[in-house]
Amino acid sequence: WKEMVSTRLSSLGYFVEFNQVDPTGLTGTVILHIGKLEDRRKAQIPWTNIILFLLTVFTTLLAGAYMNQANPFSNPLLIFKGASFAIPLLLILTFHEFGHYIESRINGIKVSLPYFIPGPTLFGTFGAVIKMKSPMPNKRALVDIGAAGPIAGFVVAVIVSIIGLKMSEAVSVSEAKAGISLGEPLMFSIIYRVTMGQLPSGYHVVLHPIAFAGWLGFFVTALNLLPIGQLDGG
Repeated sequence: WKEMVSTRLSSLGYFVEFNQVDPTGLTGTVILHIGKLEDRRKAQIPWTNIILFLLTVFTTLLAGAYMNQANPFSNPLLIFKGASFAIPLLLILTFHEFGHYIESRINGIKVSLPYFIPGPTLFGTFGAVIKMKSPMPNKRALVDIGAAGPIAGFVVAVIVSIIGLKMSEAVSVSEAKAGISLGEPLMFSIIYRVTMGQLPSGYHVVLHPIAFAGWLGFFVTALNLLPIGQLDGG
């Protein structure tokens, strides 16, 4: 019957996608997503996602360049000084969102590609989101999809933090230049002690931009797990 419905709608200029609400097939409930064929052709290249991603690459490079005391407005090529911050941060965000995306597809849920959000902030971005286009089949799928993103992003944040902390420098408080004092996530502290040993008294760590991207990955993951609204914790 699915082939019959698809053929009939196609002759009228429409396409149809079938979503099995119950993966076990016990209830037989199916949701039909119907749209115009011309709209499907237009949507083959996700221009909105691509443009937003490129803008986010630009804004995070800009933020990273300033972290490295480079001014891209005096010399545009200096923007690439921000790659050491932008690349690991975008990796964390990308793995996070594709964790949601892949788990959604495993559960038969129609979902958009990630929408990255550029922003004129210290970090150069407000994160990324995906859009669910079909209902959740059950609570188990809801939990799996909600958890997949933070788990994937967390794993990458751990790797990024290990690399970044090895490139960071411990300096005495008296010799340290003025800067921003960050909080110390428990996981971040554990990684530092495992990779670098105990920090001497009177010293603190000047984070390499890669390490700062890892710290930010932990921070964003923690915020995102709060049981609020549209956050993953919700």
